[in-house]
Formats: sequence, C-alpha cells, structure tokens
Amino acid sequence: MVCSVFTIQHPDGKEYTIPVSPTMHCVINLTSQYFLIYLLLFIFISVEDLTSWDLRKARDVVETTKATVQFAPMLCVLFIATRMRALQITENRGAPQGYAQQGMYLASWALVIQFLMCIVLGACTGKPYKTDSLDGSSSAKGQDDAMPYKWLAITVTVIRYLALVLLYAGIIAVIFSVFTINPSNANGTGQLIPPAVPLGPLAGPPPSLDDVPGVKGGMEATGSTIGAGADTVDGATGTVADGTTGAVSKVTGF
Repeated sequence: MVCSVFTIQHPDGKEYTIPVSPTMHCVINLTSQYFLIYLLLFIFISVEDLTSWDLRKARDVVETTKATVQFAPMLCVLFIATRMRALQITENRGAPQGYAQQGMYLASWALVIQFLMCIVLGACTGKPYKTDSLDGSSSAKGQDDAMPYKWLAITVTVIRYLALVLLYAGIIAVIFSVFTINPSNANGTGQLIPPAVPLGPLAGPPPSLDDVPGVKGGMEATGSTIGAGADTVDGATGTVADGTTGAVSKVTGF
C-alpha cells in the first residue's frame, strides 16, 4: 500500500497527478513509527531465541517506546475520517481546514519527539526509561533520581511533556474542525500558525519514508514491479476466461 502511494498516477499522465495530501503524510509517518518499533522488537526477540546473544538492553529501550505509539492507530483513524468528511461535503474536491492540517502535523511531530526522547535517554544511560502507559500499568514517576545523568533525564522529561501538550493541541484542532467544516471552508486555508514561525519545521509535514535517501526510488521500483506482475496475472486470467467461455459456447451451442 505504501508503494502504491509513490507510484499511483493520474490516467492522463504524471503531470496531472496531485501531490500527496497532508493527511497521507501524517498517516505514513505514524504507520512507519508503529511498525518500526514492533519490527525491531521482533528482530531482537528472534535473535535472542536463535542465538546466544544478549540483546536485553536494546530490547528494553525499544519496549519503552511502545507507550508513545499507542496513540498512532487512533490518530490515523481521526485524520482519515477528517479528510473523508472534507471530501464528502465537497464532492471529493475539498480538504480539511488549514488549522486542522497543522493540527495533524503537530500531533505527528509530538509522537516523533517522544519516540526520539525515549531512544536518546536509553542510548545515553544504558537503562530503559519507563513512560506513562495509557492503562496506568507503568509510570515515569521517580525515575529521574535513579538515572546516572539526572540533568539528561530532567531535560528529556520536560521535552516529553511539551510534546504531550502539542499532541493534545493537535488533536483538539482536528476534532474542532470536524464539527465546524462546511463546503465554504473545506479548502485547506485558514492556518493559525505561519509556515515558518514560531514552530518552524513543526508547522510542516513530519518526516516520512520518502525522506530517507533512496527509499522513494526503491518504493517506486517495487511498486512498478508489483503492478507489472499483477497486470500480467490479470491478462492471463482474462485470456483463460475468454478461452473457457468460447469452449463452453461451442459445446453447448450458445
């Protein structure tokens, strides 16, 4: 599905293909974070089971990031539903309000920041940083005193809580847009935050797979290969179906 995003084109040519929407940028980013963490856990656990290597520290660090991406599936559903609502009331021509798109960016960036803070703290201290889970089973309270670099733990904690504020601000902006959107304002305008200031890159789309050097070209090549194979199978299926239909017609006389 991700490959199709980079290879899908307008029937009249590439020059008529519209750019990827902000909603899709955010969904790809959140999906990448979510599956990257579980992929790493799968790799670490499999290596430990099949070899004598002890990857417990690396696995514990990645485990702590699971709490940060628990919001990802819910955010993806909210973002997609908002975009579908904008298309629904504009005959598939509109887009969520500008502040709603910036809210999506803020929420996505907030998860990226929290994800990175957990990795940085674990890599620098060698100890996993337990985050506050959604169900309350784990808490980050009292860990700063036990960390070998207390100043680093305090800095990371402050950044994480700031990111949490950005996360909820983005969610509130998107939900508010759902109840206020109408055909006249569903055009992608009405930004509350200037593109460059005061949040800088946070006002733009979060990093995605196509930002990694070589990944976009690889995705396009993979998608083209898969598409060519699917077209070949469809052509062969159609040929077999036509031949079978002709044979049945000759036998039955119809």
